Amino acid sequence: MSMKKILFLVALLPFLGAGCATNPPENTTLPVPTSTTTVTTTDVKQGTITGALSYPAGGFPPDLEVCALNTASNAIDCNSKLSFKSYKDSTYSLTLPAGAYIVYAERRTDKGFKGYYSEAVTCGGGTNCQSHKNIVVTVTAGSELTNIDPGDWYAPNTVSYFLPQDIDAYLRDAFPINTGGIPALKVVYVTYMTTTNSGESPMRTAVQAAVAAIPAGGGPPHANVVYLKVKGTTAYVMLDIDFDGWAGSGAFTQEIHPIIVKNVLQFTAIKKVVFGPAPGDTVEQIGRSLPQ
Repeated sequence: MSMKKILFLVALLPFLGAGCATNPPENTTLPVPTSTTTVTTTDVKQGTITGALSYPAGGFPPDLEVCALNTASNAIDCNSKLSFKSYKDSTYSLTLPAGAYIVYAERRTDKGFKGYYSEAVTCGGGTNCQSHKNIVVTVTAGSELTNIDPGDWYAPNTVSYFLPQDIDAYLRDAFPINTGGIPALKVVYVTYMTTTNSGESPMRTAVQAAVAAIPAGGGPPHANVVYLKVKGTTAYVMLDIDFDGWAGSGAFTQEIHPIIVKNVLQFTAIKKVVFGPAPGDTVEQIGRSLPQ
C-alpha cells in the first residue's frame, strides 16, 4: 500500500470512530420521551361474602340467586356464584365493592319472595327466634366474610324505605328560601327495611316509615299519611298536616315531599306522585273521614 493511501486512512479514523460511539458526547441534550406508561391498580376495593343456601320447598329452584343491596347507594348486585351439592351442603359466594349490604336470596322469576340474612338466622331459626331484623353486612377491602346465610324465608313481609343519609343536614341546608321545592343539595339516601303492617299496602308502609322518621319541627313530632290512592301510574298522597297545619308547616311540607316521592317511586309501576286527592275524591271528603 502506498504512503498516500495510508495517510488518507489515518485521516478518516476520527470520523469513523464518531459513527460507532456508544455514549453521547458531553453537553448533548437527549430527546424527552413523548409518552409514558402508567401502571394502575383497581380503584374499587372488594371483598367476598359466602354462606349456605336454603329454600323452603326442600329443593333448589334453578333460578335461585343471592343478592346484596347496598344500603348507601341502593345498588343491587346479584352476580352470585352458586354451588349445588346436597341440600345441606350447597353454598354461594358473592364478590362486592367495599360497603354495607343487606343480603337475601330470591328466585329471578319471583322477586316478591325473599329469604334474608337476619337475626333469625344467627339465632338458629327455631320458634324461639322472634326477631327477623335484617343484619347489615359490612364488606371491606380484602375481607372474606363467611356464614352469611340468607335463610330467613319466614320473615313477615318487609319493604324498603329511604331516608337522607344526614337528616339534620337535609333539613338545615337542602331548602334555602325560594328554591321552589327543588332541593339545593344532592341528597344521598340510605335504605332501611320495615315490616309491612297487616292489611296495609307496602307503599303506604314505606311512606309512613319515612315520614315518621323526619321531625316536623313544630306541632306534632312527625307527620302521618292519611290518604294514599293509586290510579293508573299515579299515586295521590295527603298528610295530616295538609288538614291541621301550624305556623311553619309549609316549610316542612316542602322538605318532606321529595322524601315521599323517593319512597313512592321505588314501586316501578308508579310514574308520578301528586299531593292531593285522586280524581273523584275531594279534600272535604277526605277531611271528614279523619279522626276528630
